[in-house]
Amino acid sequence: MGGRPAGALAEEFGTPLVAYCERTVLAAAHAYLGAAPGALVLYGVKAFANVALLRLLAGEGLGADVSTLGELEYGLRAGVPGERLVVHGNNKSDDELRAAVEAGVRFVVLDALDEVERAAAAGVERVLVRVTPGIEADTHPAIRTAHHGSKFGLPPDQALEAIAAARNAGFEVAGLHLHIGSQLLDTQAARTSVDWLGGFAAECSQELGWAPEVVDLGGGLGIDYAEGDHAPAIADFVTTLLQRLEQAWTLHGLTRPQVILEPGRSLVGRAGVTLYRVGVDRLRQALRVRRRPDRERFATRAAARRSAGRSRNRRLHPRDGLELQRRPAARGSAGRRRPGPPDPPTREHRRRSSPRRDKRLVSLRVMLSSFWVASTKPGAALVRGRGWLPWQGRGWFLAPRDRGPEAGMYCPEGH
Repeated sequence: MGGRPAGALAEEFGTPLVAYCERTVLAAAHAYLGAAPGALVLYGVKAFANVALLRLLAGEGLGADVSTLGELEYGLRAGVPGERLVVHGNNKSDDELRAAVEAGVRFVVLDALDEVERAAAAGVERVLVRVTPGIEADTHPAIRTAHHGSKFGLPPDQALEAIAAARNAGFEVAGLHLHIGSQLLDTQAARTSVDWLGGFAAECSQELGWAPEVVDLGGGLGIDYAEGDHAPAIADFVTTLLQRLEQAWTLHGLTRPQVILEPGRSLVGRAGVTLYRVGVDRLRQALRVRRRPDRERFATRAAARRSAGRSRNRRLHPRDGLELQRRPAARGSAGRRRPGPPDPPTREHRRRSSPRRDKRLVSLRVMLSSFWVASTKPGAALVRGRGWLPWQGRGWFLAPRDRGPEAGMYCPEGH
């Protein structure tokens, strides 16, 4: 990582160890800054809250998107100036609002109607209003944030109401905030949301005589986790959004706003690893071998079944790799062969027919025929009860009248 062996890091700092590659983080930060010149790029602290990481990004001109008192404290300790701090949260407390004012943050994002009054009481001056467009991003349902019924942001009608209320309360309502979800692997939902936002901004201009000067497009760009994932490059993703924003604002005759971006996962997700020291090798433990009296070593029965997937009475020999050999039979003290415990039948064995099973069925048919013939003879008695042998359940016995059931014929109940 960064030119240093992972083993050397583990020896120096111990394990478990969370390590981030500075080169990878800076490359991602420069990609955002290069693709969106003039935009305010904020690191989403919830991706990984770390003072050293925030200090590194602040040195490159990035700010921080925070949503708790703890995340705000991280940003302040890392030296992020208030002008590059934006406070979010769909359940902000009064303490968090007051802390935002004391830190001199650039914006507080209003996420609910009742926040207008509480933010005014805390002394907040500059705000953005988060709006929910009702767009379902193609990502996991738990990290969608712009669909109908989302707990984040305000539906369009309530957003208009919040903008009007905030302006009447004396706030400087600078613009709109929009975030549709995380781990986005294409640009379709993001482009749709920007188109929708342009129409909503035009509606604000018509109904309120107000147009956003700032548009916070949030973050959401994903990274590759699985083999089939193909996340867009940072430059391609940002360029597509900015071009779409330019088209939407031009279409509605609006002045192009200042843009804020809030990447998190795409900034640091590729850079981090966690190092652990292996304590127990479960695979080797499963394939452990034991020494026999003849000093030959054989793998255990369970390992032979899992590794070979073949007949159950064969064993792996370490010297022959995966070649299978038959295990020598165990012998007793007198030299007699002592068979081992039988293996349980598999499902396939149960399904297959066997000669023994077929023989039992034939015997049952013969017995039933004999039973029917014998029942027609005089002096026979038909008795119902439980058999005297272990395998006999309740059934019928056909026997001479002067003797017990054990002298007669048995037929299982139901036949």
